[in-house]
Amino acid sequence: MASDIIQSLDFPDCRVVLFDWSANKDYRFENLACLNADGSLRWMAALPQDSGPDCFVGMALDNDQLRANSMSGFALWLDIQTGSALKTLFTK
Repeated sequence: MASDIIQSLDFPDCRVVLFDWSANKDYRFENLACLNADGSLRWMAALPQDSGPDCFVGMALDNDQLRANSMSGFALWLDIQTGSALKTLFTK
């Protein structure tokens, strides 16, 4: 992925990174990834289905869980090992 990293969270065996969405022209830009300690890709987070044009705009630790926020107003709590959404909530 050629985009710049704008946010990063370190975990014991991986690093979750949020790539800059500002210059991207794609309809949907899945720009949240987890990298293994050796730099290889573990997973790319999937945006909520049917959210229209979208991308991830932020992430944070929320009670020791990874929460990612999308431009369309969704909060997703992700499994750090797989990137699968454990919970999705519309917040707007």
